[in-house]
Amino acid sequence: MDFKKWMTNNKWIVLLLLYGAALIIQVINNGASVFGSVVGIGLIIAIISTFLDNSRKAKQTLRACKHFFGYGMFKWEAIGVFTVRKEQVPTLFSKERVFKEIAEKSLKNSNITLTHDSVQTSFDRLSNLKVFIEKYVMYLDISLTDAEIYDDDGKDLVYITIRTVASLRYRDNNKAINGILLDFYYFFEKEFIPSEEKYTVIVEPENMPKDYLVKQFLIEHKPNEVESFNILSKSTSTVEKISHRNITLTTDRREILSGALKKLVLKIA
Repeated sequence: MDFKKWMTNNKWIVLLLLYGAALIIQVINNGASVFGSVVGIGLIIAIISTFLDNSRKAKQTLRACKHFFGYGMFKWEAIGVFTVRKEQVPTLFSKERVFKEIAEKSLKNSNITLTHDSVQTSFDRLSNLKVFIEKYVMYLDISLTDAEIYDDDGKDLVYITIRTVASLRYRDNNKAINGILLDFYYFFEKEFIPSEEKYTVIVEPENMPKDYLVKQFLIEHKPNEVESFNILSKSTSTVEKISHRNITLTTDRREILSGALKKLVLKIA
């Protein structure tokens, strides 16, 4: 790794070493009593805050501990789209029992004891299959649509879309999403052998401040890790669209244009 690049990304480590050296010198000169002094306490706070503010691993560990003990909920939306032969799934009604069994296998694989109500199936007014996982109050909405294409053998293909929405605590995420849902996908693939699959997962923090994600991601990524970005910033009189290439300013008030442009240039100068 280029040492100059490493130093640019890790200046805080040098600062941490300086704080540590200063604390050691204070201990050598004044003994253990320094830990009760203003200087000692100040250096300790500086070391801890510098480490926690800049170490990604430390921040992630703290967040994991915080969420494990129940702070914060996350809304999960997972969408899996599978391309399978129509002859395998002519209708969802004909495969209701199979989908229920796949869900039950997924629960068993996570060492969850099955009861009569562990997995419940029903159909909505559009004939989409709904699989309810009681343990995590989680629905799997399954729909079938014609792909209007054929495979290499001339067989009709259909799209099976499995959409899952659930609100989960961090500590439940591992079993519900990484466990049950991914196992459901696995057993589905074993059963129907799709020719193509695509997965999309959207995670939204609940009961968090409006600017939570903005603050989180502005400090989480280093410049060399960001390939592109898009930020929309609005005020009462202007709209700024900021990307990795340029900044676009839009306003309907000519009189504020000059001042807005000066502020805009200062952001990138």
